[in-house]
Amino acid sequence: MRKLKVGTVLIILNIIAVCGEPSWIYKNVNKFIGDFHEVLASESNNGAFSALGTWLLLSMTYHGAAEKTRNLFHPVIGHGPESRRTILKAQKEFIKTFKGDSSSGLIWINKIYLADDITINPDFNKIVKSIFQSSARNIDFHDPIEASDTINYQIDDETDSTFSKIVIPADFNRKTQLVLVNAIKFTGYWKFPFDASKTRKEKFQLGGGKTIYVPTMSATFMCDAGTLKNIPAQYVVLLFKVKAIEEELKNEKLASIRNWKNKQKQKYHVQLPKFKIESNWNLDEPIKNLGLKNIFTNDANFGRMTDESVSVDKILQNVKINVNEKGCSSSASSSSSYENNDSNESSTWSHKKSTLSVRVDRPFLVFIMKKGVISLSARITKPCFCRYKESIIE
Repeated sequence: MRKLKVGTVLIILNIIAVCGEPSWIYKNVNKFIGDFHEVLASESNNGAFSALGTWLLLSMTYHGAAEKTRNLFHPVIGHGPESRRTILKAQKEFIKTFKGDSSSGLIWINKIYLADDITINPDFNKIVKSIFQSSARNIDFHDPIEASDTINYQIDDETDSTFSKIVIPADFNRKTQLVLVNAIKFTGYWKFPFDASKTRKEKFQLGGGKTIYVPTMSATFMCDAGTLKNIPAQYVVLLFKVKAIEEELKNEKLASIRNWKNKQKQKYHVQLPKFKIESNWNLDEPIKNLGLKNIFTNDANFGRMTDESVSVDKILQNVKINVNEKGCSSSASSSSSYENNDSNESSTWSHKKSTLSVRVDRPFLVFIMKKGVISLSARITKPCFCRYKESIIE
């Protein structure tokens, strides 16, 4: 058996591949995704986030900004010389591609909430509804408990109970004026499902030389795998029907992930840990680091959203991913009994006879892609099935 040297393993979960040359808005979205990944590269714990969801939320807010504040959005979300009509048309088509196809399994919601004494510009809400299929709403922040209950109920109701608790009372106070909320979840079925009866508890290497046993799925099928250019990491691409390494995932190197395709697929025996993760993010600091400090200050100008002086108080995101034998699902696998496998094989990549082996037994990164755009990302340092504690980046 031949062992291969491995850095980080990237699991690329592909929904639909990109066809043809991507439009300028795809390029702008991917640039933002690269910038956003770079800002979050210092995080080291389990976590899932969506740079795409953040871009959509900021793009929606951009249409409410005016003058200097509006100009600050341009280099961040990628808009510039294009006319307003061109931008709106491109955004509408882009959103239709990602949100209009329910079979893709992507479920997201973007909301803008303003204090109940602030009048929302009807023209702004018209854009939010027609282009982003969302809404800007008034809410009473004077009672944080009632405000959080109301927001959670509204989002839960609009997404068929997909997101039950996105905000908490501590997110608000009596002075809160403007809150941006994004939630995104992926649910999909593998093109080649794993057999639950073959799931076993396998060794998984943690930092500091520690090892734990985690439920690990196992299957053999044709897929793409290999080594990425410009990044010291291996990758494996699994299809759906429908620290050091991470810090190197800048714009030019994320292109290596988006262009992962090999010329020829091979048969691989894949061993992948099951995991379920839910992350709540306060994105205030990452957004400031991208160049939008102004929107959180008294100098912010949201004159196209309201005639009153307001600034952003919070930007919140909730992301859910659950990977099991069937795919990415909201329900856990029916299999609940596993045997330990004490094999001494420690290589993540090996070759035996005509079948290559990919064994993910150390911290790994996950990228869920559709049409060349990374929709969701996750960092798995310890596979688990519990809700991840709130992630607040200070």
